[in-house]
Amino acid sequence: MLHLISLTLLISSCCLHFNRADMLAEEGQFPFEVSIAYKFKDICGGAIISTHAIVTAAHCINYIEPNDLQVFVGVHNFLIFPRGHIHNVATTKIHPEYEPTTRDYDVALVKLKESLELNANVNIIPISSTSHVYYGGKQGTLVYWEIENGSSLLFTQTELWAEKRCTPANALGDFAVDLFDDDLPPSSLAVICVGIPAGLCIGDDAGSLIVDKELWGIVSMNFECDSKDKPLILTNLAFVKEWIDDNYLN
Repeated sequence: MLHLISLTLLISSCCLHFNRADMLAEEGQFPFEVSIAYKFKDICGGAIISTHAIVTAAHCINYIEPNDLQVFVGVHNFLIFPRGHIHNVATTKIHPEYEPTTRDYDVALVKLKESLELNANVNIIPISSTSHVYYGGKQGTLVYWEIENGSSLLFTQTELWAEKRCTPANALGDFAVDLFDDDLPPSSLAVICVGIPAGLCIGDDAGSLIVDKELWGIVSMNFECDSKDKPLILTNLAFVKEWIDDNYLN
């Protein structure tokens, strides 16, 4: 298992910069993407996987009571929020193997009190299940919320790293050697590494990675902004799809 570093050391959740690498999403362009809020203050992204379930990162909602969460759907720009809808949360479920310090199995489900009405701005995205192996050099799209004011949904193109390159040594650098006392674990199918476009810092937790119109991953952590040598690290949803299927249907 690829162990990740504690959030106090590595997470950069304040530094998303809008530049030529970012593009503003249009209405209905990513109808699966939602904003999850804690007491009406947005904290993370998420993706619609059924009419009553959202997948997000476990670290986003761990220790938060379901009654304190709200899910905003059908929104691409909060300046024109009246076109969106607010949904209350019935229950949440964290992956049983989630480790808060290292963020292993960083995935959770949010179940809504009322089913979604699907339309052009609110829709389901399928989770990739073809293989637990991803391919280096394959192109994908990252969808995420602007961090500086949280008003706009953004997207950018990215490239997946090869599995053999997505190791603690490559992803975390010299700090990983110190952390693991030279006993570095191998690469893991539980995570995906993607390159960060020049000048871009994606601080939006649980943003979505889309490949071939399927949901491949959700953002878990960003080691270093504006660096082609350090990746954005995501939870590989194909690796945990069986758990997702078993739980969001029940």
